[in-house]
Amino acid sequence: MREILEEAAIVCRQEVEDLLLIAAPAAVAGPILVLISTAGFTAAVVCIPIVLAIYLIVYAATVQASALMLRNMAPDPAEAYLAPLGSAVDIVRTTGPGLLFVAVLWGLALGVSNQGFSEVAFVLGIAGAAAVFVWAARHAFDLPLILVHGLDATDAQRFGAQFVGEDAIPRSLSFCGGVASPLLVAGLLSVALGLMNPVFGAALFAAAFALWLPFGSLALSMACDRMVDDTVAASQQQPASAAR
Repeated sequence: MREILEEAAIVCRQEVEDLLLIAAPAAVAGPILVLISTAGFTAAVVCIPIVLAIYLIVYAATVQASALMLRNMAPDPAEAYLAPLGSAVDIVRTTGPGLLFVAVLWGLALGVSNQGFSEVAFVLGIAGAAAVFVWAARHAFDLPLILVHGLDATDAQRFGAQFVGEDAIPRSLSFCGGVASPLLVAGLLSVALGLMNPVFGAALFAAAFALWLPFGSLALSMACDRMVDDTVAASQQQPASAAR
């Protein structure tokens, strides 16, 4: 699926202004909340659900923008944010378990770090990030199925599970790894800068993650669209084969 990544990068360059406008709320709010979280342990814990909510909203908006671009339409920022409201319940049902896991893990890491065990918190964060990546790879197509193809949460999870079944998990992990590769580079750079100034490193990653969302959403939506087309084509061929 290398061609999908290349095509997504080309489309993102073509629509860069609108996509940056869609990602702007998270790109601005993320670093600001990182700075606010330095006020103390309580402030950091309070910022967790706010950060997750903002990034979920922006992610849903970028997926909705991807739906427009897949129809050869320009991504409209207003429609990108307003259209997902009709599927808000399904979005929360689909992403809720992953976000809850992230929130608990994040809070635990903050608590451990607040007790003076920064090294343990760092290892916990790395292990948690790996677990979140595996979970995200298994559910990578749920939100595109809801916002691009109009399914509800139950059907999206069912069809999404078929797309990343046991036989397809290595391929799904490989593709999601390719999609997340720019984010990995930003993460390594943030860690390197964080060794000198942890706040600056965290703020940089928060901004980089927000700016990565349009590319990640478009690549996943493109892959999902092709899988849906392949599934429909296969289902249409079965009756024809049976008739012969």
